[in-house]
Amino acid sequence: MESEQEFEKIVLRANPDGSLVRLSDVARIELGSQIYSMAGRLNGKPSAVLALYQLPGTNAIQAVDGVEKLMKEAAKSFPPDLEYKVSLDTTQAVREGSRGPQTLYEAMFLVIIVVFIFLQGFRATLIPALAVPVSLIATFAFFPLLGFSINTIASWAWCWP
Repeated sequence: MESEQEFEKIVLRANPDGSLVRLSDVARIELGSQIYSMAGRLNGKPSAVLALYQLPGTNAIQAVDGVEKLMKEAAKSFPPDLEYKVSLDTTQAVREGSRGPQTLYEAMFLVIIVVFIFLQGFRATLIPALAVPVSLIATFAFFPLLGFSINTIASWAWCWP
């Protein structure tokens, strides 16, 4: 629906006698901003703000990729002087968190070096070197059972300074 007249025609109730109660019968219809006290600005210029929220149980990365695809398609029909920008993408932490095993290998290498430097013995270094991957495997094994995901870790990471 795009116009006030289309919204006015929404049927709220059909009475037993066949009469209809429409939205225009019980309300004044006008198109406007939901919150008038908020103004969008980007780089000091007036802009429209569009906030998208992920539904529970959905994949954050797939949702953002779908929105990006939709916006690229919609941008083809924008006027020449209109463009869109993504000012906040909370999936960046999720993407970094699921980048692959290279980060894990780098972390393990640093842990082994630091522990070896401070404990100065191979046998003392072996215990932390084995404990880190075992604890990570156990953590990710229990995450689904407790209802957590990599999205949860990413949302915590955004909260920490």
